[in-house]
Amino acid sequence: MRAPTGIPEIRARAEANAKTLPRRNINVATTRELTVTGSAGPINARLYLPTYGDPHPLTVFFHGGGFISGSLATHDHLCCELAQGAATAVLSIDYRLLPEHPVAAAIDDAYAALCWAADHGTELGVDSTRLALAGDSVGGHLALASSLRARDEGGPHIKAQLLLYPPVDFTGTTYPSIEENGEGFGLTAEQNSMLQALIAPTREIAEDPLVSPLRFADFADLPPSLVATAEFDILRDEGTALAAALRSAGVDVTHHSCQGMIHGFGNLTGVSTAAAAALDAATNWLRQHLDNPHSGR
Repeated sequence: MRAPTGIPEIRARAEANAKTLPRRNINVATTRELTVTGSAGPINARLYLPTYGDPHPLTVFFHGGGFISGSLATHDHLCCELAQGAATAVLSIDYRLLPEHPVAAAIDDAYAALCWAADHGTELGVDSTRLALAGDSVGGHLALASSLRARDEGGPHIKAQLLLYPPVDFTGTTYPSIEENGEGFGLTAEQNSMLQALIAPTREIAEDPLVSPLRFADFADLPPSLVATAEFDILRDEGTALAAALRSAGVDVTHHSCQGMIHGFGNLTGVSTAAAAALDAATNWLRQHLDNPHSGR
């Protein structure tokens, strides 16, 4: 199948894949559409409550999609899996995308959503004192950026962050995994170069610690973190370096190096038992770090 090229086609393919990919038979108790308050206006969101584990902790989730695609719909089932696997409520955030908005808008939306969630636990029917961040791909980047801002701006206390194959360096650095996995494994080197140019078109943006945290951020005093990387992912080496940098900064970090996996495996649990096992291991880690005694599923 030919890889999509233009942004409209990429967005359409992501939405179509979400409708057609096989899913595991995992369902939550309820979902609810709502809006959260952002600095530039309301942000659409979706709340997932699992079938057990009340009172539920809360995990704020950001979807992947290269900052140019993805939606509440594309990651609906991943949020169900996260909610059921970790016995946590999940608040999925529909942040602003490129190229209609700069990457700073997505970062602002993510942090605003985190702060709103921390302040509205009673309204949501959750225990927001047990608060986590999670995201896949650039959603993992947004989770990390939000935890950095929470630390630096006196924001909410975060008990854990779950970062699935995140990109964390937009300076154009060439990592070996880009050359090794640049073709044939989903996210290509060509697509990565296109995204680099869109996300960080200037050196000033690229060197912002919230845009390229691996290169420019201080990771001291961040919450316990799980970084999951995929063997056949161009972003593998960035994630591996992130785990090492977090550890060097004194963060309690767990690195899941997922062998045989490709970028985006969190959305492939219905077609790959190995992907399902990798995601289950990640959600089990999150459940434990949210002080949740209930076992997954």
